[in-house]
Amino acid sequence: MPALVYGEVRAAWIGRYEGESLCQTRRAERLGRALRARARSRAALAPDAHDDKITPRLIFRKPNLVDTLPVLLALVAAPVGWPVGFLAYRAIVRLIPDHLRAYPIPALLWAGVVCGWPLPVFYDGSGDLWSVFEPAWYWAQIPATFFVAGVYGILEGWLAIDGSGDCWPLTPLAPVINAELMLRLPMTTVFDPPPKPEPKRKIAFYRTMPAQIRWLPLAGGAVFGTALILWFYFEVFSALLAPH
Repeated sequence: MPALVYGEVRAAWIGRYEGESLCQTRRAERLGRALRARARSRAALAPDAHDDKITPRLIFRKPNLVDTLPVLLALVAAPVGWPVGFLAYRAIVRLIPDHLRAYPIPALLWAGVVCGWPLPVFYDGSGDLWSVFEPAWYWAQIPATFFVAGVYGILEGWLAIDGSGDCWPLTPLAPVINAELMLRLPMTTVFDPPPKPEPKRKIAFYRTMPAQIRWLPLAGGAVFGTALILWFYFEVFSALLAPH
């Protein structure tokens, strides 16, 4: 199941850095419940079912500044980019570990920066309310898709996995061993069986905790992405508050 890839390590990371966010608490609880369900299906000694209690969804909880405000701002700014970015996250996770050994957080953040930089350069804030608001909101869905996919990688605990700070952490290919060359055996003939297909990508042993994160590309994408988000909200609220 793609959602459970490195689930134990990610759940521990989410729980360690959840802070006051009940959304992160719920995320860690859901991941833990899925891991325990998998354990029950594999072993007769089942984990305690009382641990499967989960924090209610956001709409059933008392509003708080840490969780409710970011969700409301994301709904206003990226009603299209948010669900598409989540689907992109799910699609990328399915590539792990067969093709990718970790989640490419910097690549997604920088993709959002590249797609979003034309907005402040070519945006024209003159005109009536709709002409000021609509272009920025419409085109912001494209970079928002990449930003959301990258942020989900952080929220889902992928920073605990080595390689998630790289742009595109490919799973290394399994080494090809030439037995004929090593043992000096005769070359194959037409009567020999056909050669085996090329080896698939095979994940090698590497550290998962503590992960070795390259903070420069990760922090750079986060800083420039945050600057674009702040610019977007400034333009939107300026258009809403300005007389037309």
